[in-house]
Amino acid sequence: MLVQRGADGRFRSTVGFRKLRVPIPDNRYELLVFDKDWQLVAPANEWYRLRKGVGSPRTRETYLAMLLPFLGYLAERSWRWDAEPHLIRDHTRRFLLDSGCAI
Repeated sequence: MLVQRGADGRFRSTVGFRKLRVPIPDNRYELLVFDKDWQLVAPANEWYRLRKGVGSPRTRETYLAMLLPFLGYLAERSWRWDAEPHLIRDHTRRFLLDSGCAI
């Protein structure tokens, strides 16, 4: 959930996601995302891996930064990220409303 702001004024996730760069040659994953219990966040890791080579690296970093708060919101509620489309639409609407967006 986006309720805290960091020193630079940007929203910060309160679910405790951590990113770890993996500088191992020939590794499929150059970045791993973990939750507060150091469990891998599979959808974020796979999304980041699949986007390699598409667009600029900075764009991929920005999109990941936008994706993590939503994945954190789902994780806080134990909602599945790969649920049926109608459930994902409802979860997205709730995320936006809880984040203060006017829909």
